[in-house]
Amino acid sequence: PAARASLAAGWRAVRALKADAALLRKTRADSNVSTLLGEEALVCEQTHAPFAQFGGKADFTAALSRRSAKTQSSRRRLLRRLKETGDIAFESGADSASAQELLRRAFAMKREWLLRRGLYSGPIESDAMLAFFVDFATRAPKQVTTLIDAIRRDGEAVSVGVTLACKGVGFGHILAHDPDCDKQGAGVLLAEHVMKSCSDRGFERYDMLAPYDAYKSEWADDAAPVADYVVGFTPRGRIFARVWSGAARQRIKAVLKKMPARIGRVVWPLARKALRKRALFNGEDRARDQGVTSSPSRFPESAS
Repeated sequence: PAARASLAAGWRAVRALKADAALLRKTRADSNVSTLLGEEALVCEQTHAPFAQFGGKADFTAALSRRSAKTQSSRRRLLRRLKETGDIAFESGADSASAQELLRRAFAMKREWLLRRGLYSGPIESDAMLAFFVDFATRAPKQVTTLIDAIRRDGEAVSVGVTLACKGVGFGHILAHDPDCDKQGAGVLLAEHVMKSCSDRGFERYDMLAPYDAYKSEWADDAAPVADYVVGFTPRGRIFARVWSGAARQRIKAVLKKMPARIGRVVWPLARKALRKRALFNGEDRARDQGVTSSPSRFPESAS
């Protein structure tokens, strides 16, 4: 009851800001916030957040019992391939001293992975987002803890997973791997390593968050509905809400997703530069001043 009262007070404070509208992205149907929206909120986009359930299972081996023998054999084959390229070490719960290095590495690898596929992600491209994770990882653990797992080859991280943990649940925010290690399955092995780490820590479940991508389905025991909501507070805001939640936005997103990689590799770097010049990323200049944009030199500057 107290938490609901605090949320209601916060929502009243948002309305008092005299903004035209509010956009709530990736809001879960099982969240307390969703109950505050009422009928005035319009749904922009719907998806699901898959999760793996660990509670009640003896160990991680039991948690993997639903996976086929063929899938498990494939994982062992990928691990052998990766070990053929160097000395492999699995790291769980990196300390704060190496957290910053691993976070910068994760963002650099993810940016390069997106660039090679002609894709774009605003949060990954934002130096402010990187600054947030760096800052959060160096704080003393409280209600929410940042957990960083990695796979290292000859001492260098080729995969990094970033998980936020709260109340016995791990929320997987970032899974990044060196795109040069695609054939060795560095991303696949990282997903298994991160979930095993969460299981070993005694978590009830590992939430993979939205959207429901195909690779997540082999790990998922269930999924929670997720939606983007927009609420108009003023006549102008309600018009915006109608437009934003309409079919035109969905068609544009569908076209962008289907853009050929060769075109995306040209379009998105240009768009990235334009967005940076216009300083559309909140806190970008401050984050750059704090030096969080540095990345491993082996990744080209155009990926950052």
